[in-house]
Amino acid sequence: MIGGSGVFDYALLYSLARKFNCKKYLEIGTYIGVSINILTDICDELHSITAEPGAPYSMKNWCKARNIPDYSERLTYSPKIVHHYGDSKTFNFNSIPQNIDLYFIDGDHSFNGVYCDTINVFKHRKPKSIVVWHDFKGGNREVAWAVKSALSPEEWKNVFCFDMNICGIYLEPEYQRDLKFNNVHWTEERQDLWCYDLEIKNIHTR
Repeated sequence: MIGGSGVFDYALLYSLARKFNCKKYLEIGTYIGVSINILTDICDELHSITAEPGAPYSMKNWCKARNIPDYSERLTYSPKIVHHYGDSKTFNFNSIPQNIDLYFIDGDHSFNGVYCDTINVFKHRKPKSIVVWHDFKGGNREVAWAVKSALSPEEWKNVFCFDMNICGIYLEPEYQRDLKFNNVHWTEERQDLWCYDLEIKNIHTR
């Protein structure tokens, strides 16, 4: 694990961006910056909405309170990355272009935080854009409940989760044809198994 995400979470974002040719990316909640950094190989423009370093809810203060090293934004040095500082629940999304292809919601994991971020993103998003939520499944049930509460019943029909990571995803119906979705259940029949072919590099930064 790096920060709060695992390698399969990052692999998902990278695979989505490559498969659907996502050139504009927006991330809510940047800690070290791994997820936004790996997409600089694919995307032309990347936006990060995160707390100001001195804010009470900033990652710097979160690390200080837990007596752990502060690696905030250590991997967000690419000139392609545009930083926006503030509380995403009250942030003015009109300051960001509306041609975002891929959103990643990974900020305040409370019900209210995820609910507000989802409402704001779905007001801002263009048709066909993809939305991914981190921690959608697992120990924090507030995330999925907040997403369902924020979306209409028709939008909720297009929300799925993955068996190899803890993310949830919103995909328009025409994109769903390009991914294989299963209702998982026991069967004696041999099933297809899909894996990731990853190259992992150890990069030292100061």
